[in-house]
Amino acid sequence: ATWIRTNILLDLGIGQSEKDMTRIAVELGEELGELPTPTRDGYDFMGWYTGTDGTGNLVNSYTIWDGMLEKIYAYWQPAANTGD
Repeated sequence: ATWIRTNILLDLGIGQSEKDMTRIAVELGEELGELPTPTRDGYDFMGWYTGTDGTGNLVNSYTIWDGMLEKIYAYWQPAANTGD
């Protein structure tokens, strides 16, 4: 059997530079495994998606890599003002 392995780019959505992105190694037909939970001042992390701004499909650690997915995007919403 030939195994296809790649690195999926995780766009943290906090800037445009490569330092705002990270990669995870995945194999064809395998779950993505544990995904990082990023933090951003003033925002709540809502999950990883196949499109920007929470569009496309939700991606999680149980998502099976089908060979097509190359990049996933962090979805952020402004943090609720809890007041003091």
